[in-house]
Amino acid sequence: MSPLAIALLVFVGSFATAALGVALRLPHHHLDEDSRDVVKSVMGLVATLTALVLGLLIASAQDANRTLSNQLGEMAADLVELDQTLGHYGPEAAPARALLHRAVRAEIERVWPQGKARAESMEPAGIRQERGQLLSIIGQLSPRSEAQRYTQQRAMQLVAAFARMRTLLVSQAKNELPGPFLAVLVFWVAVLFFGFGLFARFNTTVLLALSVGALSVAGAMYLILELNRPIDGLMRVSEVPLRYALSQMRE
Repeated sequence: MSPLAIALLVFVGSFATAALGVALRLPHHHLDEDSRDVVKSVMGLVATLTALVLGLLIASAQDANRTLSNQLGEMAADLVELDQTLGHYGPEAAPARALLHRAVRAEIERVWPQGKARAESMEPAGIRQERGQLLSIIGQLSPRSEAQRYTQQRAMQLVAAFARMRTLLVSQAKNELPGPFLAVLVFWVAVLFFGFGLFARFNTTVLLALSVGALSVAGAMYLILELNRPIDGLMRVSEVPLRYALSQMRE
């Protein structure tokens, strides 16, 4: 289910439970001051839990999104350094450079075709084969000097670092909120809005206040779910660092 659909369900559910609370007519002995105090205390507890969890989720999702963007920038820097390292080795490394250029260009076009990302394309079966082929070509080089030997070792290290960083990128891109966790959070919201409407009487002011509250919670849920889709979401990380790295890699 898309984040927008979940947010709409949260909005409708919150407003519906609040309307149910408004429509419910409690007996008079349930409306005394002591009963109101107990209900308000419980609502305060639920409101605090809900606000705390929503705030932490937004902060965590935003931090994960920023981390992913930084990792993409590090990958781009490693690619440029790897290309330059292979260039310093000499003409013998030209096949490895050509394979690297093709792989990066194919990766960008596969994951971000025409600027629109597709998370399901992050881990195709052929990427490991290309990585292994690149390692094989670099490993078969025969250095004739200490400089070339160091350059070969550095290139191998960069390929390994790139592979590790890409694995982390793929694992973090598939981060999702657990279903039970989301269900408990929605339950808290429903209970909270039911309590809001329990002692209220229907009028335009109450209707407007409940609508704004439900819309605010739904907006927070939408923001959390979108931030947890850093590759193909509305607030996705940019592929600009990789495109810039490709522009700096010359045959």
